Amino acid sequence: MSISFGRLGDVCLKLGRTDEALKYFNLKFEISKVLAEADPNDSQKQRDLLVSHYKLGQVYRSVKDSAKSLAAFDAALEIARSLKQKGLLAEEIDGLINALEAERKQSEQLRDAPRMEAVG
Repeated sequence: MSISFGRLGDVCLKLGRTDEALKYFNLKFEISKVLAEADPNDSQKQRDLLVSHYKLGQVYRSVKDSAKSLAAFDAALEIARSLKQKGLLAEEIDGLINALEAERKQSEQLRDAPRMEAVG
């Protein structure tokens, strides 16, 4: 179910249907969260939760909600850094961290961009 919700969210996001994408990514997140909490030592379940945060961060950034986007990327980074500290996902963890940091930086830029004033 989680994988299917994630794929539906990806399709909706590509089509610009952000409300639907958010719905599907939230469903994916809820499933991933329950599974990760049930087995906190399972690196794959933690990675799935990390990806759920990542996807939510992307959607929130696409709708210009920098605060929620940053919070989602921060949560994903926290999981990734914990996995790295435990020596898990060694082959991919540095790439994940780098990608998350780059995504977070884009959300920071959105937050820090000057607001356009309505001319009228």
